[in-house]
Amino acid sequence: MRTMWLAKVVTIVIAAGVTQGCMVRAKDYKVLQNRLAETEATVEGYQKTTSAQATQLDDMRGRLDVAQKQVEEERTRREAGSITKPSPELAAIWERLERLAEGRKDLKWDAKSRRLLVSVDFDLGSASIKPSGKSSIKDVAGVLRNLSLDYRVYVDGHTDNLPVVNPTTVEKYKDNRGLSAARALAVSRLLDESGAPGRLLIERGFGEFCPIASNDSEEGRSRNRRVEISVIPAPAAMTHAAAAPESVPDREDETALK
Repeated sequence: MRTMWLAKVVTIVIAAGVTQGCMVRAKDYKVLQNRLAETEATVEGYQKTTSAQATQLDDMRGRLDVAQKQVEEERTRREAGSITKPSPELAAIWERLERLAEGRKDLKWDAKSRRLLVSVDFDLGSASIKPSGKSSIKDVAGVLRNLSLDYRVYVDGHTDNLPVVNPTTVEKYKDNRGLSAARALAVSRLLDESGAPGRLLIERGFGEFCPIASNDSEEGRSRNRRVEISVIPAPAAMTHAAAAPESVPDREDETALK
């Protein structure tokens, strides 16, 4: 700010000398010109440094989000694998989700992470689900309809890496992470409305930071625009203790919108 103020002062002095007809010696005029050039160079250097620091900050945020996602995935794997043999109910749920995805393009079962990948049709830059994208979510809700309080259902939203640029979208969601969280919430609400137990649903948004394909092609970006649904044992289920209904937090308390 100080250098920018000095540059403005020097510019005003030069302009004043010209517009008011003041006689400025050539030597003094040259000194002022040199000072102005030096000040402008300093300001430009600060701007470049600030821009580089902002880029580094964005990169660090992205790395942090990826690390957090990896921690969440590891925690999910530990929770799912902490029971040597899944309960008959959980095994049946996984099997039904796997069968539901067979032969479909809108659903894919990941046997390794025991997650259901759902391709949901949204309006561009919006969290509004298109009618064509609602049927698959309703089918998933049918599988989860009678899920007991021993389990939790994570609904994770993901986007491609194309930045949010539409002014309306930026104002409403700010960035891809906000958009992915809103989309996860939209899917969660539709699951709830379609019969899934809403109190067991936990929504999360990861933006563009956890791709499953390259973002260098439209096909890859399309795969990255997804919602993942996973069913895991709740902490109470780790000790094989059934959670009482009143011990389950309200849905708002469990929601982790990032």
